[in-house]
Amino acid sequence: MRICLVTLATPNILPYARYGLTNKRAYARMHGYCFHAYGEVADTTRAPAWSKIQLILRHLEDFDWVFWTDADSLLMNHGVRLESFLQVPSEIDMVLTTGPRDAFNTGQWFVRSSQFSRMLLAAIWENAGG
Repeated sequence: MRICLVTLATPNILPYARYGLTNKRAYARMHGYCFHAYGEVADTTRAPAWSKIQLILRHLEDFDWVFWTDADSLLMNHGVRLESFLQVPSEIDMVLTTGPRDAFNTGQWFVRSSQFSRMLLAAIWENAGG
């Protein structure tokens, strides 16, 4: 299974996000995952959080799963592989957690490389946030 970790650390959060970047880079290296850390937003007309859609889409063609992980978070147990969260039926294309009031939390987010994922992310980008 080809997995890529993707994150964004804009200059304003870099002073504290650097700990998360070091943490994620070491985790990815340990498990043989690809790791891409970006330092600039994908679209300056939108809030930085919207960049995750474009950055995930950028890598879907090359991997089975893309794992978005917010730059200011840490992977606490390096002994747990990402594959352990991906034992899902083939019709599941995204794995998210919920936050308060059952809202989706996209701080840690798996996206399968599939036509559905690409279409959904493109539709969200086109129809919201702009």
